[in-house]
Amino acid sequence: MFSSDVKRMYQIIGILFVIVGMIFSLTGGVGLVRQQVAKGSMCETEAIVTVRYSEGTQVEYMAGGSTYRTILHYSSDFLHVGDSITIYYQPEDPEQVRLGEPVIFYVSLFLGLVLLLIGMTAGYYYTKLKRKRQILVDQGKKVYAQVIRVEYDYRYERDYTYARKLVCQYDTPGEPARIFESEPVWAGDPEQLIGKELAVYIDRRNAANYYVDTSAVAFDHGIRVRL
Repeated sequence: MFSSDVKRMYQIIGILFVIVGMIFSLTGGVGLVRQQVAKGSMCETEAIVTVRYSEGTQVEYMAGGSTYRTILHYSSDFLHVGDSITIYYQPEDPEQVRLGEPVIFYVSLFLGLVLLLIGMTAGYYYTKLKRKRQILVDQGKKVYAQVIRVEYDYRYERDYTYARKLVCQYDTPGEPARIFESEPVWAGDPEQLIGKELAVYIDRRNAANYYVDTSAVAFDHGIRVRL
């Protein structure tokens, strides 16, 4: 079972990753498209790296039988003096040059797609968990179980304090008592909850699948998962 905070965490992560993924994907995709369009009217040649700067690279290349030098606004730790790189220049103005497809565009596009995938996966899990709870509330068997003790849930921590889970017991005449554990909650004084009754929704086809409704219990948000 997952607490509402964890479900909200999936939702926030999904939205953030989708937004950032779209930005990276668009940056990489648009950059590659612009490069392809610009290359349509340009000539290809090989340039030799002559000087490396912190924010640029000086290259030397041949165009129309003449030698030119220019500074590209591109630098990489994988680029060294003497290396050969592909550039494109305008035939009518050989000093106007472009790089081939800078690796950064491919990296940006790949990273963007990965972030999009992570974001959509997180969104899928959020939707699935939310739907699972709602199905239990709408279709599950509703009983009231009494809180018999409070335990620490060491999977979740906030400000060096662990979350608690409420252990509830449901007694049915002639049958063994059923024990249910709530999702992690952040109660100011959870021991005061002992003896109270909470609604429990049980899957009619699988009794091991249930949801303890702690909405009546005041608790804070802002948990983080301990890995």
